Amino acid sequence: MWIARFVRHSADFFVAGRSLTAPLLFSTVLAANIGAGATIGAAGRGYFDGISAWWWNGSAAIGSFFLAFFVGPRVWRIARDHNLYTTGDFLELRYSSLVRGIVTLLIWLGTLSILAGQLIAGAAVLDVVADVPRW
Repeated sequence: MWIARFVRHSADFFVAGRSLTAPLLFSTVLAANIGAGATIGAAGRGYFDGISAWWWNGSAAIGSFFLAFFVGPRVWRIARDHNLYTTGDFLELRYSSLVRGIVTLLIWLGTLSILAGQLIAGAAVLDVVADVPRW
């Protein structure tokens, strides 16, 4: 409720008025990428595969570097010049509304798959916990 006082326009809501500093922007991207897959998944891969599991976080770091220093600034300039707020806005400007719709559908299916995987994993963990004898 306190932050809502600062939201006056769509740009304030979607892109923080395009006023975030680099450390704040980095923090928001980092926070969005930290989840069960990044913590539990990476630890599990490290346990099973050893040092060869570096690809999980290593590839994310390499990709984030190229995104931050090469792709991101170009996309940011285009978004600023055309008043774009979302990836869908960018895809529609660059390609067409059909591409925007297809990518939206693919993201929706991917998100649904991730949710299903997390629910299945959670049920498996609870099932293992339920099978433990209680003394």
